[in-house]
Amino acid sequence: VMSYGSGDVTVKEGFDQVAIGPYSAVNLSFWYSTNADMPVLQNAAFNAIVGVGPPETSGSDAWKVVHDDVEMIHSDLNASAAFPSDRQYSRLGKDTALAAELGLQPTLIKADDISKFSICLG
Repeated sequence: VMSYGSGDVTVKEGFDQVAIGPYSAVNLSFWYSTNADMPVLQNAAFNAIVGVGPPETSGSDAWKVVHDDVEMIHSDLNASAAFPSDRQYSRLGKDTALAAELGLQPTLIKADDISKFSICLG
């Protein structure tokens, strides 16, 4: 689940070949939404949202989730001196694996060694 100011989006990782002008990448990873809990979309007059952001953003966001998992376990240990639950350890393991994997997946920006870009929609 990715959370934004306008709501939450449930996503899955996908892979595809992408070509924009002379730039192309095969087996490029991306997130596609399976559900969006965003009231703003109820009256939206568009069919898609495409985001191209800084290449480190998804990895950075994923490591923040891992950090939050560790902080929660640490807080629980300090509060009750009880060991974290299997569920907490499982979530930490899954989140850590995802964050590590994201660092290995090429993005369109990285795959084509693009350092600056702009988009004009009109």
